[in-house]
Amino acid sequence: MKRDASTLLSRPYEQHRRIEFEHQLARIRICYTVFCLTILFAALEHLEISLGALILFTSTALLYGLFRYFKPTSVPEDKRLPLAIDFLDLLFIAVLIYITGGIKSFFLVAYALPIYGDIIMFGLQAGMFDYAIALGITGLMYFINTDGPSAPLLFHLIAGAGTLAFAAWIVGFLAEKDWKLRDEIYLSSITDHQSGLYNSSYLRARIGEEIERCSREGTGFALSFIDLDHFKLVNDQHGHLVGDRVLKQIADLLTENIRKSDVLARYGGDEFVLLMPGTGTEQAEKVMRRIKNAVAASAFLENIKIGLSSGMAFFPEDGDSLDKLLTAADERMYKKKKHDSTVSYPGGRTGYQQSI
Repeated sequence: MKRDASTLLSRPYEQHRRIEFEHQLARIRICYTVFCLTILFAALEHLEISLGALILFTSTALLYGLFRYFKPTSVPEDKRLPLAIDFLDLLFIAVLIYITGGIKSFFLVAYALPIYGDIIMFGLQAGMFDYAIALGITGLMYFINTDGPSAPLLFHLIAGAGTLAFAAWIVGFLAEKDWKLRDEIYLSSITDHQSGLYNSSYLRARIGEEIERCSREGTGFALSFIDLDHFKLVNDQHGHLVGDRVLKQIADLLTENIRKSDVLARYGGDEFVLLMPGTGTEQAEKVMRRIKNAVAASAFLENIKIGLSSGMAFFPEDGDSLDKLLTAADERMYKKKKHDSTVSYPGGRTGYQQSI
């Protein structure tokens, strides 16, 4: 179902991004205003404007920039008000162009900044509207013959290069945010949010890649299916909130005891899968012993002890496809898993027996 813009803007994250960009535009606006006014004072002897009028214009421009920077930012559903406020940017630039020579002004290119900002904030239609206003103002200046004295070429070069730099600032900020958003979306798509580990979708894709690589190179890898023993009792006795936090602690502990080249994922519930590229039987068993010993020696929230069972499969001995390898590891894990039993620990701790 297609959603309109107002529905999209109601999302908190979208609001946050737009407000953040609006605030950045306000910061750029102040810096660009200072840049323009500095050039204006430097070129004063080439302009037909009094010092008093220039000071009045400068004060007004700075107050406007500070107002836009410090005013509360929001994303209203009605775009007409912010667009009307942004019209003041065009008005400021029009006055700047008028007092610096009209159609001979070195600030004609300055219209690009508010136009580009409105395209980003409100879409192409708003930007084209601003563009039409800028063309109209420029045409009006031409027909009323506001072509005052022209400043030296140096001022044109400085104003043009400076405006380009500020436009690049806007583009760079937007690009940085977009890349960051893409990274966040990608990370979210491959991560299990509860444990912080990779999710099963990423795991299956990664195993598929490893199968293709090892098939080409004639090498192998190990796969371990890990299941926590009687984890349901943790949820039943301590509640699901404690269970979720214990699960995260276990995920962190597992991560600390694997190699950097290994890939650990939460497969579902209290099940994990560990992919160990380039690993044979002896090395894989060494990794799993280290993991089991670390889990057995640790006490989690509420002084809970946790055990785990695991089963391993090896490529290509146990299968040449993802499903065959996962099935083989899963079956071996269940063969090792013992019947539910509770173990007592000194100090009144409760625990869940580990299958080795």
